[in-house]
Amino acid sequence: MYAKCGSIQKVFHVFENVAFANYGMGQDVIALFDVMPKRMPEKDVASWNTMIRGFDQLGFLNRVLVLFCEMRFMGLKLDSITIIGLTQLSSYAKNLNMVKVIHCCGIQIGIGEDVSVVNTWIAAYAECNDLGLAERVFHGIPKI
Repeated sequence: MYAKCGSIQKVFHVFENVAFANYGMGQDVIALFDVMPKRMPEKDVASWNTMIRGFDQLGFLNRVLVLFCEMRFMGLKLDSITIIGLTQLSSYAKNLNMVKVIHCCGIQIGIGEDVSVVNTWIAAYAECNDLGLAERVFHGIPKI
């Protein structure tokens, strides 16, 4: 995006900061995200989703949950990317209760019929060894 706008220096800055996350420098990324308001007055849902994915890849489940709670507290509207990412993270951790919470959030925000989201919920329930819930979600998918 920055490259399309002609700001090559910003591209390098973003690349360097993403490299921090890829090389396990999670604390540096946390600090960077926390000071972002000075440079980025409003953190939108895309920036939050990026941070959630980054911490997910680093294995910082607790930090992801904190970010999720902060998003909700700040009144940010979750989207399908947020719900898919959180559902996948919860299923990797085999945290059935968290999958259920994220599932409820998805229904509350109106993405309960998004095929990609529903497929993620089915896979998550199966991964958490609850095939009964996986089947119930599967049978709840609207016919096209």
